[in-house]
Amino acid sequence: MLNSNTNVIIGNSWIESISKKWTNAIVITPIAILLGCILLIISAKIKVPLYPVPMTLQPLAVLMISMLFGRNLASATVGLYIFQGLLGLPVFAYGGGFMYIFGPTGGFIIGFLLAAIFL
Repeated sequence: MLNSNTNVIIGNSWIESISKKWTNAIVITPIAILLGCILLIISAKIKVPLYPVPMTLQPLAVLMISMLFGRNLASATVGLYIFQGLLGLPVFAYGGGFMYIFGPTGGFIIGFLLAAIFL
């Protein structure tokens, strides 16, 4: 005889547990990616102007995002950051645009994506 306090997943309980997981993935994941992008943009603007590559807080931010978010979310965050810069938004230390990747800091920016994937 089963009483009403047993933890049997039937009917609506199973559907509710699935819907909570999907809601979490649909709502929390884009918010985390956007907040990580904002953190990267802010860390790019805090710089010591050295020539030709400025010293910024981006490596610290990329490593922190990689450790907190995990491989998939971190690579999506850094990928979105690079995509925004390639579109011409001024998210990098000295601006943005497609040619920015071919400048002296382009290797660092590609390295951020590799660090997010492999860390």
